[in-house]
Amino acid sequence: MITKNQLNHEVYNDGVLEYGFMSPIYDKSNKKIGETFTTNSLYCFAELSKRNEDLELANSLGYSLDKKVKIPIRKISPNAKVKIEDEIYDIYKIDSDKLSTYLYLKLVIINDKRRNS
Repeated sequence: MITKNQLNHEVYNDGVLEYGFMSPIYDKSNKKIGETFTTNSLYCFAELSKRNEDLELANSLGYSLDKKVKIPIRKISPNAKVKIEDEIYDIYKIDSDKLSTYLYLKLVIINDKRRNS
């Protein structure tokens, strides 16, 4: 039985994501030859289900909702990138409540094959 004095806490046990930015790579002649992901922080996350209203919002903004996750409450820059395993995502929406920050993510294809911006 849960009493009012018990602590309620969120669980973030689906993995660890890397939060950071893309940094340019230059050759010897100072010509940009690519980009690499630079990690600023690591956060445990919980993956959330995609609701119909989340999918509709993504479509109305011109995005696809590839992943929705929550992390412990943090101030996150919408210009940052998120790396989960070997996949890099753009953040197109950030939402939060008292305990968690919710990130709505769009997959960025990597390995120099193609990249959706």
